[in-house]
Amino acid sequence: MPSSRKNNAGILNFSPEGLEQILFADLEVRKPQKIIIAYSGGCDSQVLLHGMSIIARKHQGLTVIAAHYDHGIEENSENWVENCRHWAGQLGVEFVSSSAGDALKNTANVEALGRELRYRWLACLADPDGVVVTAHHADDQAETFLNRMFRGGDFSQLAGIRSSRPILHGSSVQLIRPLLDFTKQQIQCYAKRHGLDWLDDPSNARNDADRNYLRNCLLPAFYSRGRITRERLIQATVYCRQISQNYERSLSKIFSEVAVSDARSVLCLADPIDLSNIGLDDALLIFGLTRFWLHQSGCSSPTDKQLNCLLEQMKSSSSGYAELSLNKARIRYFDRKLYFTRSIETEIPGPGIVSWKEGVEKLEELGIHLRWLKSDSGLAESWFNPSTRLEFAWQCGQKMVRLPERSASSMIRKLQQLHRIPSWERRLMPCILHDGHIVWVYGLGLVSESGSANVQEQGYIPYFFM
Repeated sequence: MPSSRKNNAGILNFSPEGLEQILFADLEVRKPQKIIIAYSGGCDSQVLLHGMSIIARKHQGLTVIAAHYDHGIEENSENWVENCRHWAGQLGVEFVSSSAGDALKNTANVEALGRELRYRWLACLADPDGVVVTAHHADDQAETFLNRMFRGGDFSQLAGIRSSRPILHGSSVQLIRPLLDFTKQQIQCYAKRHGLDWLDDPSNARNDADRNYLRNCLLPAFYSRGRITRERLIQATVYCRQISQNYERSLSKIFSEVAVSDARSVLCLADPIDLSNIGLDDALLIFGLTRFWLHQSGCSSPTDKQLNCLLEQMKSSSSGYAELSLNKARIRYFDRKLYFTRSIETEIPGPGIVSWKEGVEKLEELGIHLRWLKSDSGLAESWFNPSTRLEFAWQCGQKMVRLPERSASSMIRKLQQLHRIPSWERRLMPCILHDGHIVWVYGLGLVSESGSANVQEQGYIPYFFM
């Protein structure tokens, strides 16, 4: 890094050239492309945008967009938007903004929900396989280490802020933090040297939040004593990251042996993991695997308290079922497997037959889509015409059906239990009917009821997906 001199503490001084090296060499961001800057208008993001605007002028085809998200919490936040628009315009950078409206008012965890809403919006702005860049810096890293240590975090949590990760679960958009090598002081020095203006968020001065109290009160007291320094805290995150990486390599090997893709169902956000050969008394391994699994899916870690609660359910449940809610997702334990699934917010239809059109609309309300796949053993092609009556029905567990090549009929609920279909999927997924008779059941496939037409061999089978 020719223009990024190190200071006496061994930490890099900020410069656009150093930022360019970190982005395109160290973090391997491809160019040219569109880069979204999470732009609050604070000093850190102002310096990031200034540096990126210089880099963009050097590389043809590289587009930088300043994206400001108004959480609508602070009284003058609307004025901030206009300030940010003005500053971005001065740098020749395209500016976009959005607002949370009233979504964060009267919300218990404003910070978490605000971050989710902001990241969802930023991800939508980015290209597929694109990047969103934030201005987290070395001081944030030190704060994160202490904050997580006080909360009893494990090595993976004490490893601090990752320089790169998916911005959301399942997203191909990467969240990049290229300023983690730079201190707050260095960033402010750069801003003053280049005459940059910025916004001061008054919420950062309020010490009711643990992180603000840590930043404004505890850390200055620690640093004033001389023995605990920012550099030592950052070095501690490096040690924890090295330990965590070694541990993750071990977990990755175990994970490859217990992940079962063929057990994946409609709501699954990741392949389930099979705990059949792992004792429920091995809490350390179960917690580690669960966190590794969620990180692979771009999801943040549950707390030890949450995982302990889940594990106690797993041990004591007479039905063999347990679950843990994580915002709009759930970890579910069933049949000695852990499933990471989407939560269903919409009411599931009750018993009764509905028309094909109405059924498809209900599925879409649930976030589920239907595609037909050709099959040598499926619903007859002749049934797919306007004169044929295909319908849906939910909650059919008490109905009697017969599987192909079986002479006796059984209740759908018992057959699904026998085939280890998860209980939440049994409630969620409809049966398909032809002329009023059930011909297809989720998890069982083709079936027949007494008096129903024979299912022909050439035809189609339904494929449900999110």
